[in-house]
Amino acid sequence: MTELYQILGQITFSFSRIDFLISSVAFDFGLTESPYIYFANSRFEEKLNNFNDELSIQFKNPDFINEVNSWVSRLQELRKKRNNLTHSIILSNIKDGEDLVFYNYRLNKKVLVREVNYYSLTDLKNLNNDFIKAHNDGFTLFTKLKDAKTKLDVTDNI
Repeated sequence: MTELYQILGQITFSFSRIDFLISSVAFDFGLTESPYIYFANSRFEEKLNNFNDELSIQFKNPDFINEVNSWVSRLQELRKKRNNLTHSIILSNIKDGEDLVFYNYRLNKKVLVREVNYYSLTDLKNLNNDFIKAHNDGFTLFTKLKDAKTKLDVTDNI
């Protein structure tokens, strides 16, 4: 079980890195006065949607907009998986002993929704790698966007 806890901790850490990257980018592009205030907004789904909308306004280039939209869509899927993992009851699958069963219960418009997912430790490690890759891809994307914005700002000032 120690390995499971370590992997879940790594996923949580990786998710936080993405969240702070978004907050830093939001600050760099003037979407917030403080990256820490942006980071403190705990509604990640809403934060992602607002972030996507605001950057789409700043960049008229459809290629940039598509890249940001694609990255944000990827993060929305990872967010769902992370929420499912961290808000589930986790039990071992007695039948094969390797898979873990994640029982997730939530209310959706006062209706109880039950979702059951099966993950091996390898699946969870791969998921953490997906979070790390999403962070790194986001960093690369926003470095490119920042360079493009700097060029636009220089051109506008001539």
